[in-house]
Amino acid sequence: MLLLVNPVTAEQTRKPTPPEKEQKVEKKTDKPSDKKVGENAEKTPPRDPEKRKTQLESLKQRILYSSSTDRRNEIRRVRTLDESEQKEFIPILVKLCTEDLDPAVRESSMRILTEMKAKEGEPAFLAGLKDKQDDVQLAAISGIRELELKSGGEPLATMMKTLDAKKDVGKFTAIIRALGAMEYKADLTYLIAKAEDSETHEEVRRAAVLYLGDVKATEGREYLTKLAKNEEKDPDLRAYAVNSLGRMKEATAIPVIKEILESIRNQKNPKERIRMSRLRYQGMIALMRLGDRSMVPEIMSAAKDDDPSVRLRAVRQLGEMKVAEAKDLLAYKAKYDDNVRVKKAAQQALDNWDKQPAKPGSELDPETDK
Repeated sequence: MLLLVNPVTAEQTRKPTPPEKEQKVEKKTDKPSDKKVGENAEKTPPRDPEKRKTQLESLKQRILYSSSTDRRNEIRRVRTLDESEQKEFIPILVKLCTEDLDPAVRESSMRILTEMKAKEGEPAFLAGLKDKQDDVQLAAISGIRELELKSGGEPLATMMKTLDAKKDVGKFTAIIRALGAMEYKADLTYLIAKAEDSETHEEVRRAAVLYLGDVKATEGREYLTKLAKNEEKDPDLRAYAVNSLGRMKEATAIPVIKEILESIRNQKNPKERIRMSRLRYQGMIALMRLGDRSMVPEIMSAAKDDDPSVRLRAVRQLGEMKVAEAKDLLAYKAKYDDNVRVKKAAQQALDNWDKQPAKPGSELDPETDK
């Protein structure tokens, strides 16, 4: 006869460890703690100043003298320190950016300075534009963009003209986006020519079209309007043009955009309508930016779409435009949407509701459309 026995788990049979023995299990380490001062202060005893000084000095030594991979790992640890402690490392990181022979260390140092928003790193970022390694140059461009270092405008614009718009795609687009973020007006004739040139890489063309909206270049209005209307062009590139016209507050574009939207509505081929979906969405957004609120119901409807990426764009736009009738919808999305990014965007929109409106950006930019 088979006997059924209730299994006894290890958790039920384990004897509790006396508190005094559990305390002895704690490991000691000379590495600086990742926890910032002030976090869980009621549980964490104050640091011993002399011991902390020794730990920080040890970190500096490892950054300078460990193997390449370890050095990069230790450089990243700087970001986990208290803000006051991070400042001690800024001169070291700036020096590494410009003098260290290891390009991977130079790049890591620049990226950490960028994360720290350390404007003291400005000389390092400018020097990095002349580095022989592409990864270091890209890190420098990113730093100039993120910190909006106006001094980087002219050298970036000069560097851009030395690049091949068909081969140097990464650096070319990074520079255009940096110039746009800083609203630095480069040679518009040159950029429009690159955007029109069929030999130019598609990503560079798109970045150039968006740039015209970033700097509100009225000189590019005719080109953007012509591009938006051209049904033979890629619909995504046309969407970039519409996006820029909206951000330029170009009211003369309203009838053109409405004509485009009407054409998409009348499209009988379902696959073609799907292919035009981004152009349609950007057309609606552009009209809202131009003061035409007839698209508000459609944007609110998009915030309830099955596709989370569509909901995300709609929620961001409703927040940017501060559409009053959408506030209840945003509150619901912030609490109950099943997509984490949509929830976060909705909550951010509500948190920023009474603050100064942000600079309208492009939902088509791969770095922001996340």
